[in-house]
Amino acid sequence: AILRFDEVIDERSGGGLEKLITLSPVPKALQVDWKRSAIAVKPKDGWRDSVTYRLTLDPGVADLSGNRMTEGRTIIFSTGGPIPDTRITGTVVDWEQERLAPKALVEALRLPDSLRYVATADSQAHFDLPAMTRGRYLVRAGLDQNNDHTLEPREAFDSLTLQLDSVVSHTFWAFKHDTVGPGVTRVAIVDSVTLRLELNESLSPDSLAAGAVRSSLNATHRAAGARAPQRLGIGRERLGHRPPLSRRDLRHHRAQPAARQPRRAVADGRRPAA
Repeated sequence: AILRFDEVIDERSGGGLEKLITLSPVPKALQVDWKRSAIAVKPKDGWRDSVTYRLTLDPGVADLSGNRMTEGRTIIFSTGGPIPDTRITGTVVDWEQERLAPKALVEALRLPDSLRYVATADSQAHFDLPAMTRGRYLVRAGLDQNNDHTLEPREAFDSLTLQLDSVVSHTFWAFKHDTVGPGVTRVAIVDSVTLRLELNESLSPDSLAAGAVRSSLNATHRAAGARAPQRLGIGRERLGHRPPLSRRDLRHHRAQPAARQPRRAVADGRRPAA
């Protein structure tokens, strides 16, 4: 594919023309050649037969005077057969930061051959993957924090497997995936009936179900006759709750004498003062 311009362009535009060009499906390697007033683009392993390609040129191409293109261009073409009237669209949300995720990376892997289509979300976190071959896809959307144009296991992402026949729209909630559960870092007493648990990572809303946390009185309270608390209710801000002790329980608890510590003999045999 050859992109022609109306004047000679700077081959150093954008830190290198290859950084401004994206081809989907993504080849193993992409060859980009500067031809003064044109750019030649092709996969190093050749074009696939009967495949619809999408070639995207990002803003940033400049002429020899430094004047830059402020808008990108997208070209869709086929190496055989009609261009399908299909589309995957949606929005990407950074779930942990509770905000939209502009410039998020979206990739669709066709199953079972893993043909990979990519797109980048715009400033409103909206993305569009048009003219894709009908079939089954695994779609992932997430935060490409190291800008290597791939979603790594430790980067925040969300995924969906779908059957593409016409148009599919979906909102992706990107979050970091791991195999280690959250841990408690601090327990604070809010008031006489509430404890606040602080964790080392964000919780899924599904984990905040009633009964997810239990509490029990310690041995001293049990010896004093206090009743064991009921199951704790869970909320985003109020993590723990139990009903207050009754007046009878309080009287019984206060009536118990404080346990005295045994007196220890000192080295010279004398007893410590009372």
